[in-house]
Amino acid sequence: MENEEIKEKIVEALEPEELQELRKDLFAKKDELEEINDWEMEENEVDDWLDEVYEEVDLAGTKYSFSSVLKATDDYRYDNFRDDIESEKRDEKEEDLKDEVEDLEEQIDNYE
Repeated sequence: MENEEIKEKIVEALEPEELQELRKDLFAKKDELEEINDWEMEENEVDDWLDEVYEEVDLAGTKYSFSSVLKATDDYRYDNFRDDIESEKRDEKEEDLKDEVEDLEEQIDNYE
């Protein structure tokens, strides 16, 4: 370890616990942000979203959820919906994480 790294670790160890927690939160959010492209929705989340947006399908007097009919009849279209939904949610999540990182950095910079 170089002298600068040792010095940084000593300074960090002497910081108030609240500031250490802010830094820990910041590192965690930055890690999440780096891994955002690997994030995927669970299938049930996709189904729930589709079923909220689209009405039930009536087949010969029996009602079925839109997601179950789509999966059973057109996997390709279901996958396209899933990709679109994930992309939209990923973008939202990325923006939220960027805002959180910015907020934490500001709190650390202004910590007294």
